[in-house]
Amino acid sequence: MTPKNRWPASILKYSCIFFYVIAHHISCAKTPLYIGGTFPLSHRYLRQKMIEMENSAKMAIRDINSRNDILETYEMRLNLKDDRFDKIVAGQVIFDQILYGPQLIALLGPFTSSSASIVAPMARYWNLIQLSVGATSTQFSNRKEYPYFYTSIITDITYNLVRINMAKYFGWQRVAIIYLSDVLFDNGALNLQAELEMGGVNIIAKESFVSDPELQIKMLKEKGARIIFTFGYPQNLASIFCHAYKLGMYGENYAWFASNFLQRNWWEATAHGINCTTHEILQAGKGYIAFGQSYISESGLNNKLTVSGLTYRKYFKEYEKFTNGTPRSVSHTPSAYDSIWCLALALNQTDHQLQKYNTSLANFNYNDTRTRKLFNAAMENISFMGLTGPFSFLSGARVGDSNIMQFRGNISAFGLVKVGFYNSSSRELSFNETDRLMWPGGRVPVDGFETKFEENYITCGLFIIVTILSVVGIVTAMAFLLINFRHRELRVIKMSSPRINNLILLGFIFCYADVVLFGVDYGITKQEYLPTVCTVRVGLLCIGFTLSFGAMFAKTWRVHVIFTNKTNTKVVIKDSSLFGITSILLIIDFIILAVWISIDPFINRYQSISSSSSSPGSNIIIQPRTLVCSCQHISVWLGVVYGYKFLLLVFGTFLAWETRNVSIAELNDSRHIGLTIYNAVMFATIGVLVSQLTQTTVNGGYIIISAFILICTTSSMCLFFIPKIQLIRNANFSIISGRPTRPSAIQRPRPSVVNTKIIIPEISKNVSIKQPAEQNL
Repeated sequence: MTPKNRWPASILKYSCIFFYVIAHHISCAKTPLYIGGTFPLSHRYLRQKMIEMENSAKMAIRDINSRNDILETYEMRLNLKDDRFDKIVAGQVIFDQILYGPQLIALLGPFTSSSASIVAPMARYWNLIQLSVGATSTQFSNRKEYPYFYTSIITDITYNLVRINMAKYFGWQRVAIIYLSDVLFDNGALNLQAELEMGGVNIIAKESFVSDPELQIKMLKEKGARIIFTFGYPQNLASIFCHAYKLGMYGENYAWFASNFLQRNWWEATAHGINCTTHEILQAGKGYIAFGQSYISESGLNNKLTVSGLTYRKYFKEYEKFTNGTPRSVSHTPSAYDSIWCLALALNQTDHQLQKYNTSLANFNYNDTRTRKLFNAAMENISFMGLTGPFSFLSGARVGDSNIMQFRGNISAFGLVKVGFYNSSSRELSFNETDRLMWPGGRVPVDGFETKFEENYITCGLFIIVTILSVVGIVTAMAFLLINFRHRELRVIKMSSPRINNLILLGFIFCYADVVLFGVDYGITKQEYLPTVCTVRVGLLCIGFTLSFGAMFAKTWRVHVIFTNKTNTKVVIKDSSLFGITSILLIIDFIILAVWISIDPFINRYQSISSSSSSPGSNIIIQPRTLVCSCQHISVWLGVVYGYKFLLLVFGTFLAWETRNVSIAELNDSRHIGLTIYNAVMFATIGVLVSQLTQTTVNGGYIIISAFILICTTSSMCLFFIPKIQLIRNANFSIISGRPTRPSAIQRPRPSVVNTKIIIPEISKNVSIKQPAEQNL
C-alpha cells in the first residue's frame, strides 16, 4: 500500500478510537450528589476551626469519590456556604440553595444549635436529612419535632447514659436535678429524669431556674439532696457553686455533676457579678464530675483502622497533604470527616434499597418521601468505627465513647483531669489507676442520710408514777363507794339515788383504769397483743365516760321531769328507769365500737418522731419511732365518738340549766353537774387538741393524755361527791366517828305555799317537798 493510500486508513482508525473513548467516558460518568450546608466560616473566633472542618469534609468527599465500593456510580459534591454565625442568614442560605441551586440530597450543618433550629423545619419540609457537626442542644432529640435531624457530636442525651451508669455503679438511689431553663438543656434534664426513673432511681427533686438559682439550691438542701446533676453554662455553674458554698452543700457528703462546657478559667471570668470569691467557688466546685467526647487518640488506638481505611495518625498526615501543609489547630478533630462518611454510608445503603423499587438516588427530588424514609432508616441504624470513635445514633444524638473528668481546681486552664472512661459499645465504666477519682473525705458520698431507727418506749418510772396516781384515784372512788354504801339509808343519800351514784363511781374507776392502759406499749407487752390493748383502751374510756356522765344526767333528767310537772298527779320515776336510760347510752357505745372494730380494726404501725443528726456533718440520722396502734379511718371513728359524747354533754347542760332553781340539795345536783360539765368540756377539748395537733415524745404524749384524763376524772368526781359528804356531816353524822353534830340547815322548816308530792322509790312514804310560792311548781 502506497503512503497515499495509508492516510484514509489511519484517519479511520484514530476516529474509531476517539469515538470509543468518548462513548466510554459518557457511559462511566458519575451522577453528582449535592450536599448543601452552612458553617460560620467568617466568625472571628471560630473561623480557623470552621476552615479546618470544611477542609476535613472536602477531604472525605475526595476519599469517598475515589472508592469503587461505595456510591460507585455517584460523585459526592459539597456546597458549603458561610452563615456568619447568624441563624437568619443560615436559614436564608439554605433556602437559596434549595430553590436556586442544584438538587440537594442532604444537609451538613449548621454548626450552632440556634441556626440548626431554623434550618431543621425547612429540611423536614423538603424531605432532606440534616447532619450537624456542632449542634449540642438536646431539643433535637425530640423525634416528633425533628425526625430527620442528626448531630455527629456527643450531646447530653449520650452523656445521660454515662450519668445513669455512674448512679448504678455507685449504688445511688436518690438523686436531684437542677438545670437552666433553656432549649439547650431542657430536654437533656427531662431525658435524664425519665431514664433514671426507668432504672429505678428516685428523683427527689427537679428544679429549674432562669437566672439566679438561689431558691432552687435551698430547695435541694431542704429535700436532702446529696447527688446533684446540673445543666447550664459555666456562669450558671459558678452561681450554683456560690450558693452551694453558702449553704454548706459541698465536701465529703456531696457529689456534683456538671455539663461539659469548656471555658478557660471559668471560675474567675464568671466570679465577677456573683456574691462569692473565686476561692469560694473553687472550694465548692472542687471534685465535680463532667464528661467529654473520647477520641481514638485518647484510647491508645492511633493505629486502628477505621471505615475510611485510615488510622488516626495517618489521617493527619493525609490532611497535611490535602491542605498543602497548612498548619492546623491543636483542637482540630476529624468530626466533619466522619460526618461525610456517615452520610455516604447511609446513602449507599439507601441506593441498594431503592433498586428493589427500580429507582435510584439519581431520581431523588424534594417530594420523594420513599427515598427520605429509607435514608432516615439507614441513618438511624448506622454504626461504624470512625476517626472520632464508635459512630452511631440514639434519638438523633451521637453515641460514642466518653471521658469521665473531675474538676481539681485551678491546676490548669480548665481544671479537669480524666479519671475514667465509658465504653458505648459495652456500656461499661472503667476508672484510671493513676489519676484516680478522688472523693472528698476519701469515700464515695451516700445518696442521702442513713437512717437509724431508735425505738422509744414509755419510761418505766413515768409509767409507775402515773399508775400510782391512777390507783390513788381508784382508791378514792372506792372510798366514795364505801361512804355511799354505808350511808345509803340516810335521807340525804337515799334521796340522791345511791345505786345511781355507784354507777357514776364505777365509770370514774374505768377512766382511772384506762389511764394505766394508755401506758401499756410494746415495751411492756408483745406487739401482737397491742391492737387488743388499744381496743380495750378505747372501749373502757367510752364506757367509763357514759357510765359516769350518762348516769349523772339520768338523775338530773328525773329531777327535771318531776319539777316541771304542772299537775297534781304523782310522778313516779324509779331507779330502774335511770338504769334503763344509762343502758341505752351504753348500747349506743357498744354499737359504735362493734362497727368500728369489725370494719376497721386496730393495726400496728410505726410513728416517727422528730429526727436529728448523730453529729454535725454526719450522714447518720437518728430517727426515734414508736409502735402505735391505729386504723385506716381513725379520724372518722374518733369524730363519731367525739360527736356522740358532745351531744351527751349538751343534753346534760340543758338538764342542769332547767333544774338550776330546785332548792332541795338532796335531789338537785344541777349546780354540781354544771361545774362538772364545764370541767369535762374544758379538759376534754384542750386534751384532744393538744394530743392531735402537737408532736411530742412518747413520754410527752403519755403525760398529756394521762394528765387530762386524771385531772378531768378527779375534779368531776370531787365536784359531784364532796358536796354529798358535806350533806352527810350536816345531817348529824360524822364520817369518821359517827357522832352527831349540830342540826342541819336542811332540817329547818321553810315557809311554803305549794306542796308537791314526789315519789322517791327508796323512801317508803311520800315526802312533801316545800318550795317557795314564786317557783310556781
